[in-house]
Amino acid sequence: MNSGAYLYAFNEDRAEDHAKKWLKGAKLIGCEEKGAKFTEKVMQCLRAAKPEKLVNILEAKELTVGSIKMWNLVVIDGHFLPKRPQEMISSGDFKRDLNLMVSTTEDEGSFLLAYYYDSEKFSAKTPRNLTFKEAFNELQEISSELSSRTPVDGQEVAKLYFAGLSERNSEDLLRQTIGKAVGDYYITCPTLEFAKQVFRRSEFKVKVYQYLFNSKFQDILICGHWMGVCHGNDLFPMFGIPLVFADKFNEREKEISRQMIEILTDFAKKGEPPKQKDSLWPQYYSINDAIIAPYYEFTNDLRKDTNFGNAFKSVECEYLWRKYFEI
Repeated sequence: MNSGAYLYAFNEDRAEDHAKKWLKGAKLIGCEEKGAKFTEKVMQCLRAAKPEKLVNILEAKELTVGSIKMWNLVVIDGHFLPKRPQEMISSGDFKRDLNLMVSTTEDEGSFLLAYYYDSEKFSAKTPRNLTFKEAFNELQEISSELSSRTPVDGQEVAKLYFAGLSERNSEDLLRQTIGKAVGDYYITCPTLEFAKQVFRRSEFKVKVYQYLFNSKFQDILICGHWMGVCHGNDLFPMFGIPLVFADKFNEREKEISRQMIEILTDFAKKGEPPKQKDSLWPQYYSINDAIIAPYYEFTNDLRKDTNFGNAFKSVECEYLWRKYFEI
């Protein structure tokens, strides 16, 4: 599981609000009929609309209605999804006989800054100049406006992420720090917290494995030179792109691709990842009710001793962001 988990503490995500949003969107692209209902004529018009027009409806901030926020990707309709995922996990209403592989990248949020906050200041190719003070204030402001039932303490967020940094650090690092914080809130921490909650609520019976993709490949469409190993960077090796277009990737990148394919194939077939350098891949376990979360880290250069670690982002996720999630 990657790309986040639905643990955001929004007020609600009501089906009727999604319906209202799409009715407003239908009007926006010329598919409206009197009566503001989904008639057969409206549905035919939407089906015939160009894909880019439908995407514009999804992304249009002016179409937000009631409970609909930027990241409302799940509709709790009472049928396909009977209850909120948080409620189902808390009550133990999920399968226990499963093995879970959970993954994140090093920088899950920098690409979001240009898309949703400031396309010039955080441009992937030509970002505007940024001082330490400006970066600190920027993160404080962005954090304070994050969608959450409990207001986010922006000062607290900026203080944690910019600890140890100053004007001497590069502008790229300052921008990247903002991106990592946003990514931790929206993607990294919900993903890792979901895995821990599934493990805990299953009475520690579900086998959970984790990896961190921290290998910087070439820049891709949504990820610029100043960003870290960002959201989507792991898709290239995961689907064998370096092996298909071998002349465009170096040997280490091709090696990582083979390694990822082997790991995911073994996990799909056997329910557990293979050994790495003769070392067993440790799964989540508990000590005195505390969850220990080992993980494997993909890096550009293989480390001499081991690429396994423990407790990735534990401070950020457990002590800062966790209180803003519904768990």
